[in-house]
Amino acid sequence: MSWKLRWAGHNRGKVRVYREDGSYFYGDPSKYPPQEPEYTEEQKRQLQEIEEKRKISQAKIAKYELKIQEYQEQIKKIDEQEKKRKGQEKLKKWRAKQKRQG
Repeated sequence: MSWKLRWAGHNRGKVRVYREDGSYFYGDPSKYPPQEPEYTEEQKRQLQEIEEKRKISQAKIAKYELKIQEYQEQIKKIDEQEKKRKGQEKLKKWRAKQKRQG
């Protein structure tokens, strides 16, 4: 059995706690509540810009989805009209053929 398999369950139920120097250990989650990341002003500004871009993109996506739905409805209507027209043409040909024979 490899050491990875032996130690796989060792840290189960524990959280990764980071030290000042960047190293970490696994500790009891009740002793170490989750910490919110600390952002610099530059990072906060960048996050706000990204959020604004995301909102704009979501609005564009919604607008384009509406257009797609409209186009799909138009395609359905055109297909129905085409089907109807073909059926009428077949009926005309059949009637003409019956007239010639009868």
